Amino acid sequence: MKLKSWTIMATILFLMGCTTIQEDLTHEEILERTMEEMSEVESYSFEITSEQIDGFDNEAVFDIQGERLVTPFRASIQRDMEVMGQRREMKSYYIEDMVYYEDFTAPDFLFKSENDEEPDHLLDGLEALHSRFDQLKVSDDEDDYTYEYMIEQEEEQAFFSSLYPYFVITDPMEQSISDLYLDRSDIIDLHVSLTVDQEDFHVKEMNLDYVLNYDYADSGNPTELSETIEMSFSNYNELDDVPIPEEEIESAVTFQEHMEIMEEEREKEREEHVPEVMDEELGNSSANLMYDGHWATDDEWIYFSNRGKGLHKQKEDGSEREQLLENDVSHINVIGDWLFFIDRMEDSKAYRMKTDGSEREQITETYTENLIVVDDWIYFIPVTYEPDAEKAVYRMRTDLTDREQLLDNAFQFTVSQGYLIFQTEYPGNISYLDLNLGDTEAEPVMFGGVHARFFFVSDGWLYYESADDDYIYRFSLDNGQTEQLTETASYGFNADDNLIFYRNVEDDSSLYRYNVDTGENDKLDDGEVSIMYIIDEYLYYTKATTSRTPQWYRVHVDGETIEEVD
Repeated sequence: MKLKSWTIMATILFLMGCTTIQEDLTHEEILERTMEEMSEVESYSFEITSEQIDGFDNEAVFDIQGERLVTPFRASIQRDMEVMGQRREMKSYYIEDMVYYEDFTAPDFLFKSENDEEPDHLLDGLEALHSRFDQLKVSDDEDDYTYEYMIEQEEEQAFFSSLYPYFVITDPMEQSISDLYLDRSDIIDLHVSLTVDQEDFHVKEMNLDYVLNYDYADSGNPTELSETIEMSFSNYNELDDVPIPEEEIESAVTFQEHMEIMEEEREKEREEHVPEVMDEELGNSSANLMYDGHWATDDEWIYFSNRGKGLHKQKEDGSEREQLLENDVSHINVIGDWLFFIDRMEDSKAYRMKTDGSEREQITETYTENLIVVDDWIYFIPVTYEPDAEKAVYRMRTDLTDREQLLDNAFQFTVSQGYLIFQTEYPGNISYLDLNLGDTEAEPVMFGGVHARFFFVSDGWLYYESADDDYIYRFSLDNGQTEQLTETASYGFNADDNLIFYRNVEDDSSLYRYNVDTGENDKLDDGEVSIMYIIDEYLYYTKATTSRTPQWYRVHVDGETIEEVD
């Protein structure tokens, strides 16, 4: 019994002695003792909450939890964040001189980067406050000491940086941006609160509340940003390790490696991309009509109009040739058993006629350009001769009803995949009108960066000859993907699936064929090629001669056997 009494008394005396020691320390000495104890810490857990608002009322909220081993330096951090209404969970890991982190813009990757500095945030913050001890307000209660620092005037950035928690930002690029903002900022209001445990002199909480003005663009009109940060610390020296997923660490990539991976994936997507194509009935191919459409086909008959010889039809092998009209025509379209065309001998007015040459009927009352038939619509430009008159685009049903104006002005156009694609000048930028929208909603939209001479649509691709460098490109109407196809200058081209036929101006405008799939670029014929049409897997074209009547040739799209065409 006596032994138990003496034990109790000894414990009481020891505690009284400890209390006396602490009571004998000044508040500055307590802060210095805290710095000593914190320098001996081997591990701890932490929680950080941050609420940030900029001058445009954009909010960012962070909820951060983590664990850290001091030596060797290892840390595991979970960041739950909401930025401008978007929520995201991100993890970060530190292993000695490396940081591994998830990025807001690439959630499927774990990035890695060298980490030049080991965080001494708590010690740095304590030393910074100790350097301003004469400006601190100190209080205590039964369990804690509290130190507060408050200033409402411009503060030194170095002092502020020492207090700002290290683990709020783990992305090195994000940190660089933050440092740049800080370099161009003035801290105008700062409130710091530090809570120390009386028993073990460990930091329990540190809070930071500040306002700064930043002028990133040196505009002279700074923007205000405010942030409130609350930090709490626990589990001092109780952690044996921190959870770090070794497999994820092994597969981490640098930002440069990530960019290379993404470029490889984009290249693969470009190679494999096939635009989604809607079914539509075309009176002629977009490319043939861009060359005035003197040739057309309905897969059984070929319809063509040679200068001075009128409109004919014949079988693919040239048999059963028949003249349908004595007049020369252009912009031939075949839909069902109807032909639609512009009669060059009748003031270039548009007509329709049965494919057997019967029931000829006038469509337009004036000179007409760019006649295109898609499904049950006829698209055309009726030209007036008034000074400064614009060339409006109209359409009507193939039964000649429901005439309506679509555009106020266009130099040339094509229609495909529900779009009216046009230029207002030549050469010029290409724009489009979405025909799927209602009349009150449809507004022309410009394709960015597409400045062209010739253009047409095939299989969901907009092919165009650049007016900037004379190369041929294609642009997916499905996803906007752009590809350069040729590396030699051209002036006029046509396409069949992934085969591009073009006039190579660097080789006397000779006929070349470029294979989009293989990259092969083959010369098919010497001499100055001019007009090109693709009909039933044959390329029909003319070559310059001394005669006023052009000589026509044809070659199969596989490039074999060039033939003269009578």
